[in-house]
Amino acid sequence: MSNRKDVISFRLAATERKKLKDLAERLSVRESDLLRYAIRGVVIQLAPLLEPDIRGKDLLPVFVDHEAELLRYFDLDAARLDAIINANCPEEMRIEPQDLSLLAMSGMDRRNARVWIKSMIAHEISPRSPVEEGSDELLESLRNYFYQKYVFPEPTEKAGEQTPTGESN
Repeated sequence: MSNRKDVISFRLAATERKKLKDLAERLSVRESDLLRYAIRGVVIQLAPLLEPDIRGKDLLPVFVDHEAELLRYFDLDAARLDAIINANCPEEMRIEPQDLSLLAMSGMDRRNARVWIKSMIAHEISPRSPVEEGSDELLESLRNYFYQKYVFPEPTEKAGEQTPTGESN
């Protein structure tokens, strides 16, 4: 592996540049060090997207755990999320289209998203995860919904099988 560094160029708004300079000065580091730190952090957060074998349910936490920030910044709608998350994905690992729409809605303006999300998931969220009027609670409820449904679903028991307590269904 080479230690060679490439030079890149990108545009920053004047206010972003000032904040970058102020942060670098406050931390007594170079602006380039601060930018490399930020880039490294983003790459770590989005690392599952670098793995072509991670798809469907396994990729969902990347989008759910960053609240709506990632969705909003890149303006990801349900069609783009489907292409990113469900592309070449086995059927049992796919995220349902209505849930991709729900996820995309979480990236909308919070006032509008609250109405849509509340109407779509209020009946599917467990009582431990109430859908409140506050946007933080709403996004947490949405996160809980996705985790309960896709990431850590409760096992379904078939008739006649024994439960963990040894009882039959």
